[in-house]
Amino acid sequence: MDIIIIGSASKDIIIETDYFPKPGEETFCKSYTEVGGGAGANVAVLLSSVFKIDTYLMCSIGSDLIGEDLFKKISASNIKTDYIRTALNSKNTQHIIAVDDYGNRITYVSSGSMSNFSLSLYDNNIFNKHKNIYLAPTRPETAMELYHFLKNNKTSLFFNPGSSFFKDNSSFLSMLEVTKMLIVNELEAKNYSNQTDIKKAANFFLNKSVKSVAITLGEKGSYYCSESENIYLPGFKVKTKSTIGCGDAFSAGFVGAILSGLSPSDSLKYGNAIGAFVASQFGMREKLPLVEDIHKIFKTEVFSVNNLNL
Repeated sequence: MDIIIIGSASKDIIIETDYFPKPGEETFCKSYTEVGGGAGANVAVLLSSVFKIDTYLMCSIGSDLIGEDLFKKISASNIKTDYIRTALNSKNTQHIIAVDDYGNRITYVSSGSMSNFSLSLYDNNIFNKHKNIYLAPTRPETAMELYHFLKNNKTSLFFNPGSSFFKDNSSFLSMLEVTKMLIVNELEAKNYSNQTDIKKAANFFLNKSVKSVAITLGEKGSYYCSESENIYLPGFKVKTKSTIGCGDAFSAGFVGAILSGLSPSDSLKYGNAIGAFVASQFGMREKLPLVEDIHKIFKTEVFSVNNLNL
């Protein structure tokens, strides 16, 4: 079993501050941390390290020192690097993430090496060789390139659009035609479907040819829906240090469990647990979960769901 992950590998600069300053103001940083990030690399690292799945990362890295360092660290995580390309004379993608005392987050993205990333760099036969593809949040142009590759073959696509398609609903709907499993958070589900109810949002996606939908609900847990199943699992209670990377962690846990042959219900459990583990850390790839870490979280208390509207 193998999978291609299409998505960025970046350096994340995380800044903690008391509050976000208004225009013209300034404030001091309580902490400044540099970590490996990128939605593609985050998922790839967890699939490879936790589930031991043969994982190929498809992205473009910079020709600078950041790109060189990321490539070494990705290789050390046993990720297959055959499809990583170096963008000549380009700086690597970077994210500057500011987090305030209330957990609010502002992210600035310097696209760098991923700004001109294109699937035209690759032979079409690559997508016939591999039966599973995970598309992390990316430019709609890149997604549509993949759409044209996939519309006539049987590759299983796990699609996590993030907020990338909020201004391009047409491309989003096209991607649903070739999607086996859609993974979105609550805000994205409501935005893309124009529904305020999670079940109605999930049904909207199923009616667009998607086979199944997984929706993350923050600390409340996650929801799975297909033609034959509706499953809700509450989230695990942990002391949250940061929510950065939790969505990627859920995706890796859920997809990894599905590819390992587990049921949707058990896969939600893995997604919730790995998401909770990452929430208890600061920096998604600073400490990767071991099997015993995941099983320990399985035993923790879950959130009350009395007020959940499903």
